[in-house]
Amino acid sequence: ACGLQSLVLDEQNFNCYEVGANTVTLTVTDVNGNVASCTATVTVLDAAGRVVGRYEALTEANLARIAADQWTRDDVLREFGRPARVQGVHNFKGEIWVWRYADGPTWRLLFIDIDPQGTVRGWSAGDEPLPDADFDTR
Repeated sequence: ACGLQSLVLDEQNFNCYEVGANTVTLTVTDVNGNVASCTATVTVLDAAGRVVGRYEALTEANLARIAADQWTRDDVLREFGRPARVQGVHNFKGEIWVWRYADGPTWRLLFIDIDPQGTVRGWSAGDEPLPDADFDTR
């Protein structure tokens, strides 16, 4: 048999003290007892329907806050949102989550290593290799 048993949202009601970005978790259970969950950001607007604040998450200062062996997958999702891509490498058993961001005029890549248990094991950032516009490859 297949089908949904329940959909549970951990936060459904917001008030004026929660204006701005709020993380919510949706947990889904099927009729066979399988459970999965995901997070999303809900932006609560002020009474006039305006966003009252925003911030750039992918900055060098924010990246410095990543705590290897302490942060989890959920911490990463809360702080930086979903990655642009997920990849693997032969010498690490987990996933490498990748984001692209601008640091002034330079495009950079953020790599966060997340083990199979969901713990951040390390991170690194580097310049994105882009083709040189002044170099003709023909």
